[in-house]
Amino acid sequence: MRTYINLTTKRYVDGRKISVWLSIVTLMLATGFIYMVIAVIQNMGELRRLNSEISVFEGKFKSSGAGVKESDYKNLLARINFTNDLIDNKNMNWLGLLNRLEEAVPDGVAIASLEPDLKKNELKISCVALKFANLRKLIENLENSNYFTNVTLLSQRTTSAGENQSGFEFDISCKLDYRRL
Repeated sequence: MRTYINLTTKRYVDGRKISVWLSIVTLMLATGFIYMVIAVIQNMGELRRLNSEISVFEGKFKSSGAGVKESDYKNLLARINFTNDLIDNKNMNWLGLLNRLEEAVPDGVAIASLEPDLKKNELKISCVALKFANLRKLIENLENSNYFTNVTLLSQRTTSAGENQSGFEFDISCKLDYRRL
């Protein structure tokens, strides 16, 4: 037996249910739209209120002539820079620097002074050597080190201590990454 379904004789879509659902969705969208309009109106009122308060404060600031004087600002910057330099000097690894120099300085060379410049990552070393060969050996050791770069001999002069003792005084400048020490 074969049954035939005639689709034109019966409605398969319930128009009443679709109308109810469309009405509910429309009502929800209208409610959301009304809520958003109210929120925008409230925000615009708040914006007007804040702008009026800002203009009151700006008027007070301009009328009182208040502000930071240039000299006070420069003094504050100077104090900040001084404090930062103190912190950098305190944080410098002096033992690491001295260990690296001990590895590089040969016998017959005495270090007279160290002048680190933390901002430029430079180190100026003043030394005294008995022989010129000791000076050359120090420069070679610094250049071969992994810590010292751009080793430059700034000055070199002959010195004497008494009648029998003579040597060389010299200044060396080099780049040094103080954080790697």
